[in-house]
Amino acid sequence: MPEGLALALQTEGLVLLLLVLLLAGLVYGFAGFGAALIFIPLASIFVPPQLAVGIMAVSALGSTVTVLPRAWRQADRARVLWMLVPAFLTLVPGIWLLRSMEVLPLRWLISGLILLSLAAMTLGWRRSMAPNRAALAAVGGAAGFIGGLTGLTGPVVILFNLSGDEPVVITRANTLCFLTLLGVLMIPQLAAQGVITGPVLWQGLLATPVYMVGTAIGQAVFNPAYQSVYRLLGYGVIAGAVLVGLPLWD
Repeated sequence: MPEGLALALQTEGLVLLLLVLLLAGLVYGFAGFGAALIFIPLASIFVPPQLAVGIMAVSALGSTVTVLPRAWRQADRARVLWMLVPAFLTLVPGIWLLRSMEVLPLRWLISGLILLSLAAMTLGWRRSMAPNRAALAAVGGAAGFIGGLTGLTGPVVILFNLSGDEPVVITRANTLCFLTLLGVLMIPQLAAQGVITGPVLWQGLLATPVYMVGTAIGQAVFNPAYQSVYRLLGYGVIAGAVLVGLPLWD
């Protein structure tokens, strides 16, 4: 047995980590967002946030099979790419800060960002800027930096997309495509900066089929007519995850 796999199997709370990832994938499949918002705070109970980010990035490869093909056909692909390129560039400083921060302050930062994002989403925040190329690039760049620092690639883009007046199907597809592709692009950068090591890679690979099952089920039950219900359910699960994952309970 490879040494990295042996170490991965010895991870404390591995079964719970996999169950959390299954839940995160399910919400991502039907709501179109929320996987990292659920997994990162809960996984950080068992492993340092840096490792949780690495595991999430590797396991999210499954979304390229279960979620991306359908979303790519429905998305405004030019808009996705205008956000994706600057996001890829700003991942670098974000990941550097991720590596540099102590565990406890990082966990509080992650929890605070999720709570602020959730409050903005539930209160119906609306953007004031038009979705032109400059705005898309700025949103993408901010998402990449925050995603590199915390693993939360979604909040900035989710708020930007959900607060517009575009059709629900296109908004959801844009979000899914951006988050899935940025998650894939994070992997080589995380590896280059030493966040993804052998054991983390194996942990992510072990989790990938679990995440794929969750996203596939969520994708299968999605019905645009009930988008508001899925969104509210996603908000509820995210709120529960961040409250349980607060360092306050350690």
